[in-house]
Amino acid sequence: FDRTPVPEDVLYNAIEAAISAPNHKMTEPWRFITLGKDTISKIAELNASEIAKKDPEKALKKKERWEAIPGWCVVTSKKSDGGIQEEEDFAATCCAIQNFSLSMWTDGVGTKWTSGPVTRTKEFADICGINLEDEKFVGCLWYGFASGGLGSLKTPPRKLSVDDVLSSLP
Repeated sequence: FDRTPVPEDVLYNAIEAAISAPNHKMTEPWRFITLGKDTISKIAELNASEIAKKDPEKALKKKERWEAIPGWCVVTSKKSDGGIQEEEDFAATCCAIQNFSLSMWTDGVGTKWTSGPVTRTKEFADICGINLEDEKFVGCLWYGFASGGLGSLKTPPRKLSVDDVLSSLP
């Protein structure tokens, strides 16, 4: 990403698209948490402290790279019965993330859905204000304008074609 800030209306439109995702029983299980510079710095430091145990130089570079990402949005899904409803709510939240990403793309903004090891820690949840008894972390969405524009991105080719994944029954 380059360092150009993403306009608030682009983020708002992406959230609006996200919450239009289908969800059983209209549970609307998602929560979107945008992170400011102070919070991003705390998360970058938390991640760097783990990496530093093995490679201090790499930790510093990663911290600087993370702090340069212009947009961060953490997404959670409500916990419920621990059964099928919770599974459906998680799936709906994943659909919401897809809608978010497609909306951003429409506005020329790239996204990356990440869920690395640091995001699965209590420290991360505490920094982001996530109550792990009531909600589950689903993803951290990084977003921003691609350096060189979206046309400069190299997308790896898909392994499977439509014919490989589509079945038809009589």
